[in-house]
Parts: sequence; C-alpha cells; structure tokens
Amino acid sequence: MTDQIPALSESRVGALSIWDAAHVFKYATSRFTAIHIAQMTKQNPSSAYRHSFIQHLIWEVDRFVTPFVGMCAAMNINTSMPTYLRNVLWLAATYQTEGDCINLFENFWNCPHDDAGDAISGHRIVPRYRHCCWTAAFHYLPMQMPLRFSVAEVKDLTAEHFKQRPALGLMMPEPIIHPRSEDPLLQQLQVLRTEVT
Repeated sequence: MTDQIPALSESRVGALSIWDAAHVFKYATSRFTAIHIAQMTKQNPSSAYRHSFIQHLIWEVDRFVTPFVGMCAAMNINTSMPTYLRNVLWLAATYQTEGDCINLFENFWNCPHDDAGDAISGHRIVPRYRHCCWTAAFHYLPMQMPLRFSVAEVKDLTAEHFKQRPALGLMMPEPIIHPRSEDPLLQQLQVLRTEVT
C-alpha cells in the first residue's frame, strides 16, 4: 500500500500536488510580472489598448490562477501564493465582481511588487513564454488565445519556464518525505521526530 502513495513532489500527469500548485503560482507570478513590465513601456495607451489589455489580463487569471486556486481549495491544499500574485488575483476578482467601477488597467499599473529588488530576477522572468500576447500588438487583433488548458498542459508550460533558467529549480525547497505507517498515531510521531531532528 505504501508504494502506491506518491511523494508530495510527484503527481500523475493530470493530477495536481501541493508542489505543482506552488510551481504554477510562481509561473503565473512570472507571467504577470512580464505583463506588468510590458505595460509600463506603453506610453499614453489608447482606449482600445486598455480594453484589449484588460481582456487579456482576465484571460491570464482565468487560465493560470483561478482554476488552481479552486483545485487547491477543493483538495484542502493550503499552498503559499506570492504576494504579487495574490494582489493581481484580488484586482481581477474585484473587477469581475464590481465591473466598470473598478479601473483594472490603472490598478494593475500601480500594483506594487512584493520585493524591493529587481522584479525581473525576483519574479523569475524568462526570455520566452508561450501564449504571450503582451509581446505583440494584441490590441489590433481579435482575441486569439486558447479557451482552456488542461492541468498537464499548464504543468508542461511551468516546466518549460523553469528549464529556461535552471537555477530556478535550485531555489525550490526539497520536500521532506516521511516514513509511512498504517497507524495514524505512529505516523504523527514519526513526522514529529523527523521535523525535530
């Protein structure tokens, strides 16, 4: 029975573990930071640009954050989310519930990054992202982004992201794997002993 239970850091192709969720949230934070940097370079954006930007920003939230927050909640997984991503999610959720009375474009423009250092290295910006509308003149074209991604596809995008900067993988904590026991009390004692020593 113990051989059938995967380690915390491992999951089946379409499944989501706590480590997968943490990686996806770091990947999403990197995407939003890249979008924010691209937005800051646009001087005096037109109303068409702002409208299309908001559509694409909501698309990003709906593909790379909201489903995984929901899956974590449904599985009672409490994973940490980077502060910047939490702020972006809050802005998007407020916009989706309050509508036009919230200026999502301005609020995203002014959204602070959670670290005082360089946002590019702090949020692990990489040279290439797939499905990156922010590198093109997206506001001149109709929205042409995929309607959905499977968990496996997002995990592949995340893995591709971390491969572009191999040192990023070294920054991730290694999971502590505890010996498994059929007795719940003995299992708790073994976990405590492993954590203390």
